[in-house]
Amino acid sequence: MLALREALARKYPLPEEARHFVVDVKLDPIRIAFHNRADLTWFSILSEAENRGPKWVRAVVDHALQRWPDDEVLLSVRDGSAVRYAEGPDIKAIAWHGGDGSLAEKILGAQSTLVPVSFLELGMLRARAVARIRAADGSLGTGFLLADDLLVTNHHVLGEGRVAAGATAHFNYQKTVEGRDAEMELGLDPEGFFRTSSCEDDCTIVKVTGNPTARWGMLAALAGGHSRERQGEHHPAPGATRSSSPSFTTW
Repeated sequence: MLALREALARKYPLPEEARHFVVDVKLDPIRIAFHNRADLTWFSILSEAENRGPKWVRAVVDHALQRWPDDEVLLSVRDGSAVRYAEGPDIKAIAWHGGDGSLAEKILGAQSTLVPVSFLELGMLRARAVARIRAADGSLGTGFLLADDLLVTNHHVLGEGRVAAGATAHFNYQKTVEGRDAEMELGLDPEGFFRTSSCEDDCTIVKVTGNPTARWGMLAALAGGHSRERQGEHHPAPGATRSSSPSFTTW
């Protein structure tokens, strides 16, 4: 999918071109984030197509092939064959001038911290459902979206419905590569839904206005007592979104 995204981003680099493409293949543009960076726009478009099913990804490829019928990447994706990349020299034909190879690389610790490159792309996708919460008194917290536009945060962040009523959720709280603010601010709707626990459990769930899951997606919570590996996404005040290495968290 990376090769397809790169190919389409180069062929349709402008937001207007991408928007017309989305309309032509009958994807819903309100579910897609159009950026000044073409690769981010096409990441959003292909994510929406994947969410709707394989035939929608095929529709994207087929529509692009109408204009670029001889493109090798598009044809490879359509036919299900491996995309050919530029090939370097035969490593066996190059003389090795380093050590004897007995200690070329070493992993420290009981468990390797190496992760596949797709871990970074998955982190970008999951980060979309994470929001910074700002209360009326200026205090800050974080939360993440579940289904039905419900935002999960801590009791110490939003301990009462009246506090939630005056708070806002800031999605995409980060800077673009051009240094511009990219955030979207939405209000909370405790009258629509609000549940909070004791200070010990430290959990609050509240409804968010504006149908945010349609654009930012959601995270899947597992039943209590199960562990899942996740990539940390944080909003340390007053900075923007940060990413951490994998951690094991119990939900």
